[in-house]
Amino acid sequence: MWKEGREVRGEVIFSPTYAGPPDSVHGGIIAAVFDELLSMANIITGKAGFTGTLSIKYRRKTPLNTPIQLWGANVRQTGRRQFGRAEMRVNGEVTASAEGLFIGAAIPTGLGSKS
Repeated sequence: MWKEGREVRGEVIFSPTYAGPPDSVHGGIIAAVFDELLSMANIITGKAGFTGTLSIKYRRKTPLNTPIQLWGANVRQTGRRQFGRAEMRVNGEVTASAEGLFIGAAIPTGLGSKS
């Protein structure tokens, strides 16, 4: 994944390890990728947060062994609440999209010490 302005973009190819329905990516994997993508979109705006809700629309099968384009952005903030949108595309067609609500939290500045 990489940052483009206030958006996060990426490309991924899912191997058969991530299969759900025949020749398609498992919906749970898609959800996990969206959660991570939207979290990164929050972080680049300086507003990390915990996932409050994540709503996914599975529009068509997301194929295995095919380049999948990822897009995500923090689209609005209200107090500690951050709202994001994301999409997965294959050859320009949306295979899945997501909307998420994240609750703001302090961004860690480093790793803690081992006790």
